[in-house]
Amino acid sequence: MIKDTWDVPDMAPEVLTASLNKRGSCWGALRRVAASLISAALVIPGAKSLLRQSVGVGLCLTGPRSRGEVKLLNKDPDAPPIINPNYMTDEGDWEALYSLFKRLKQAQASEHGKKIIGMELQPGPVYGYGKTEEKFRKWVRACALPYFHPCGSCRMGEGPEDSVVDSTLRVHGVSNLRVADASVA
Repeated sequence: MIKDTWDVPDMAPEVLTASLNKRGSCWGALRRVAASLISAALVIPGAKSLLRQSVGVGLCLTGPRSRGEVKLLNKDPDAPPIINPNYMTDEGDWEALYSLFKRLKQAQASEHGKKIIGMELQPGPVYGYGKTEEKFRKWVRACALPYFHPCGSCRMGEGPEDSVVDSTLRVHGVSNLRVADASVA
């Protein structure tokens, strides 16, 4: 039986590292996504030394409070659904994300952080390095992306008042419809 009482943190930092080889290529996703940007940066004097070794820290809400919705476009079963994820519409999500961001900035400013973290690229000067919550929110709105894929968003339970599907994956209140994927928790 799956319970919804797990002690899951509200947020988590993800630290990524990358290093460029002598030909200017880098690890998997970065190479595929940013190869042209890196190639252009390598012709800028001094950029190669900055990119040779880097650390990236991503901010991730692991238990967002914002709730999206999926609606049918029409009665045509082949029509794509209307999906509105409603990211960051709950104030609690902003508070949790900004709290994590401030903690990461504190780590960066610490004695040890100063030794290993060099130039900050994001949020950067355009967004005032996120020094105020307003600047941080502008940066998130401009730059945030969905992270991984939604899972565990469809609760299993006995009735529609506390869940989406029953123990046989039937959607409450809808005949002939079951959900059988990673969204069931």
